[in-house]
Amino acid sequence: MTGHPLRSSPRLTLARAFAARSHKGFPRKGTNFPYVVHPLEVARIIAKYYPAKEDLIIAALLHDTIEDTPVTASEISVAFGSQVAALVVGVTSSRGTSWRATRSATLAKLAGASPDVVRLKLADSLSNILSLRRDIRAHGASACYAKFKSSSPADIAWYHSSIGELAARRLGPEPMVAEHRALVAALWPTK
Repeated sequence: MTGHPLRSSPRLTLARAFAARSHKGFPRKGTNFPYVVHPLEVARIIAKYYPAKEDLIIAALLHDTIEDTPVTASEISVAFGSQVAALVVGVTSSRGTSWRATRSATLAKLAGASPDVVRLKLADSLSNILSLRRDIRAHGASACYAKFKSSSPADIAWYHSSIGELAARRLGPEPMVAEHRALVAALWPTK
């Protein structure tokens, strides 16, 4: 792939359009921004660290489609291949009885997932942390955390820290792991 990784292939262009259509009409939680801003950021993060992994970048663009839209794994497989569909399924959460139960199940699923699924979830977490940091800077921590009705700041810190720890164990000293750990430490310093 040459040039900007998100504009360099017809498959990436199709995936970006597919994600935009799938998430159309849905804003990012607590904002007026279109939801597709998040998958685009996750794809940029993946492209920054793994520019040669086109299937992983495409999966980043589509990572929330099964979980949050009527899109199915079969549709993704037909449009982008079984590998992309498997990556998206790998990061799709099953709804649990509570916020914490859902996140615990996600962490358990990741423990046995492929390295690329772990990378994809780490990039998703990194995007969420970056968004949270931007919101805290713009609106303050209280206003920012208020939009998370079913989880506390401690829960959110636990979840993102846990993803980072799991990724460090599974992936080793990859640069994205280091960036994630640094952001977690800056946003939620331990005493």
